[in-house]
Amino acid sequence: MAITFVLTRSVVPPVPAVRPTPSAGPFAPPVEQVWPDAMHEIPGTTPGGRAFSPQVFVSSRVVVGYGITRNRPDSVWSYEVGKRRFTSIVRPDRLRGLSLVSGDGHLAWWAVRDRKMEIWVVPVTGGVPRRLASVAGMMSSNNEIVGADSLAIADDAVVWSPAEGGVYRLPLKGGKPTLMSGTRGLHLVEWPWAGSPRDARLPGPPVARPMERLKNVLTGEIRNATAPLAAGRGTSAG
Repeated sequence: MAITFVLTRSVVPPVPAVRPTPSAGPFAPPVEQVWPDAMHEIPGTTPGGRAFSPQVFVSSRVVVGYGITRNRPDSVWSYEVGKRRFTSIVRPDRLRGLSLVSGDGHLAWWAVRDRKMEIWVVPVTGGVPRRLASVAGMMSSNNEIVGADSLAIADDAVVWSPAEGGVYRLPLKGGKPTLMSGTRGLHLVEWPWAGSPRDARLPGPPVARPMERLKNVLTGEIRNATAPLAAGRGTSAG
């Protein structure tokens, strides 16, 4: 058996007598000229003087966010960027919770009370918030209460994953949460995708790797993800 060796050497290009002068070239036009719909001027305070923190666009011209007092969200407002008008959705002191999401003409969020996760909804046009569910919470390694992960609104229902896994669905009109078929042990990542293994923040045996298996809970499609190798580590095959 013959073995062929190929020897190579690097060639360093000569240094030019006159170094080139860097040039930035013509400046790009402002983003508001290239993409006008990407730029909006939104007031920093709501009527009454509360700080306004935009969270989510519920349409191309309406943004919903929190009214904040003493660094604490205590109300929900919408703002129409065309009419430059605020509308109160959840009155001050009726808001308990965070993680505001929108869909199907409603807003939803979770709140913590007595170590439980409460899921609340209200129409985007405003009204009295309704508590849809109260689910068990669990203390994470970051001293956070988890139990309504990746809350979303889809197909006239709220969907989420509790701490122990599974994807649950509860109609906006009310009822009992139901475990979606084929989702036991999975954790919702972003609707309609759920994955495993579980959240590394939760108590229990250490989870040394990120989610490696994703499933579309509507179609059943499976996607496998391979985490990049850590620096200095290789692979082995048996």
